[in-house]
Amino acid sequence: MAAFAGASAVPLVKGETPDMQSLVIAGLLVVLLFVIQPWLMARQFHKIAPRSGAYRAKVDDFGATVSNAGGSSQLNWTAAPLYAETPDTFVLLSGDKNVSCLTGLPKRGVQEPGGVDGIRALLDRHIRRL
Repeated sequence: MAAFAGASAVPLVKGETPDMQSLVIAGLLVVLLFVIQPWLMARQFHKIAPRSGAYRAKVDDFGATVSNAGGSSQLNWTAAPLYAETPDTFVLLSGDKNVSCLTGLPKRGVQEPGGVDGIRALLDRHIRRL
């Protein structure tokens, strides 16, 4: 956005008309960044995952605990008062408007039959579904 604003604002400050070529290039840069940025972030996460080893999650009446080879983190239900459900995942969300914290619980990790329904019931008892 800064490139786009700069390509149009700098000539206007000088009393000139913005160059159409500069505006097109700046616009393409903005679109390219919106397309490439999520890919770059996903690439970084995929590099981190093998170093951390397998993740394990435990959900009980006290909250959710996620652990791997590097350590563990525990969330009580007040830290994650909301959740959303997708076809493959339960996503625990913080209560702030910026959703500064989220925890994904993949359904593929459930080992006993009916376990997904049990987790859903547990979540419904303690926190609110979006």
